[in-house]
Parts: sequence; C-alpha cells; structure tokens
Amino acid sequence: MSIGSMNRVTLIGYVGKDPEIRTTQAGKEVASFSLSTKERWNGQDHTEWHKVVVINLGLIQIIKSYVHKGILVAVEGQLKTRQYQDKKGNDRYTTEVIVPAFTGSLTMLGGKK
Repeated sequence: MSIGSMNRVTLIGYVGKDPEIRTTQAGKEVASFSLSTKERWNGQDHTEWHKVVVINLGLIQIIKSYVHKGILVAVEGQLKTRQYQDKKGNDRYTTEVIVPAFTGSLTMLGGKK
C-alpha cells in the first residue's frame, strides 16, 4: 500500500505590515505580506514571522481593499522553499506560505490587536 503525502499549512496571526502588490513579468498580480504567530512556552511568548504570498486573483482583490497591518487573518496554503542569489552572488533560501488559486484561502478574523 502506498501512502500519499500532503503539503498543507494553516496559520492564524496578525499581518505585520501592509501587503505589497506587484505584477509579474507575465502580467499577473501577486500579493505578499508578513504574518506573525505567537505561542507561549514556559511562561514566555515566542513570535514566529512567516512570509505569505497570494497568487489567487480573487483574494488579491480582497487584500487590496481590506487587509492591512495589524489585522488578524487565517491563511491556508502550501509551504514552498525557493533558492535565490543575494547581491553578493551568495545562494540563499527562503520558505514561504503560498496561497494558490484553487486550494488556498484567506479569512479575515478581526481588527487590529
């Protein structure tokens, strides 16, 4: 029996700064923003920052109108790691939460914290 695999991530957190909307060379819009999640261990808060990239055109329109720094959102997507070169030519890696066109979601949960 073969066991399948799944790449699915769900985050609930606060938008760290206003989303950035850019247009790719192919003419498609992409939205990106940072998202903070917080956990408490041993009486101390621990914050993680996540880069979220939205390629769902319908969600991008909602992001343009309603998503801003400080709002609480739930995001569902996939983790993707990509390689790039920095200004000095060094290889770097970044992991992002990609919210794809058909299987991703973004839900606004409340106002600013």
